[in-house]
Order: sequence, then C-alpha cells, then structure tokens
Amino acid sequence: MIGHLEKTVIDCPDPQALAAFYCAVLGMQINQNLEDWTVIGLGPDRRDLAFQRVHDYSPPTWPQPGQPQQMHVDIRVSDPDIAEAALLALGAKRRPSAAEAIHGTFRTFLDPAGHPFCIVFGRPPRGPAPEPRAPDGASTPA
Repeated sequence: MIGHLEKTVIDCPDPQALAAFYCAVLGMQINQNLEDWTVIGLGPDRRDLAFQRVHDYSPPTWPQPGQPQQMHVDIRVSDPDIAEAALLALGAKRRPSAAEAIHGTFRTFLDPAGHPFCIVFGRPPRGPAPEPRAPDGASTPA
C-alpha cells in the first residue's frame, strides 16, 4: 500500500452551503471552513468529504449527455421513504432513473449543486471475494 484515502473532493459553486447539506444528510461536522474550501468529517479530526469552489461551475446533466456525472456518492439508509422525505426537505431533488425500477435497491437524487447521489437500501450485492494480493500487486496463493 502506498497510502490511504483521506477524502473525496467535490467541485461546487458554494462550498459552505453544500457542506451544510451533506453534514445534515450524513451526520458529519465542518472541520475546516475557508472561503473556497470546506472539509467535513464524522469526528473533529476526520476529513471525509471536501468541497471546493469552482467559479465557472457547471452541474452534471446526467443522465443526458453533455456534462457527465463524473462521480457520485452512495448513502446507505434503512428506510428509503423516510430518507427521501428528509432529503427533499433539505433541498435535494429526486432524479429517478430507469435502472431503479430494474434493481429496486437504490434511488437517485441531485444535491443542491446538481451532483447526482443515491440512497441505497436492502441487502448489499455479494460478489466474489477479491483475490489476495502481495504488497507489490502480484497475486498470492490462497
């Protein structure tokens, strides 16, 4: 291993506003708040998500072509109906997708800056366990 993931950084027009939205959604707190940069985390020393100001920000147009989603956050919830109502009250917008009806285990939303995110519920899919790897990335015998 070379390092560990410190945080995910999300571009937006207003870092403080988007940080407040995700703090309310995820139960996090603001740990660093500068004019163009805000970091939130689960505890006072955590840096789980950051938001950076982009002055010419263009929100994703996903699922339409033009401006792709680039990344999205999945948030596991126990009750999707209660979670949806709370998210809408915080300013999220519902963005149903055709895949939701097929899979039935997630719902898609847009945050106040237009980034797509999903609430996921039900049993997580189980896939095969990853093959063990040596520190140099080579396969190791099981």
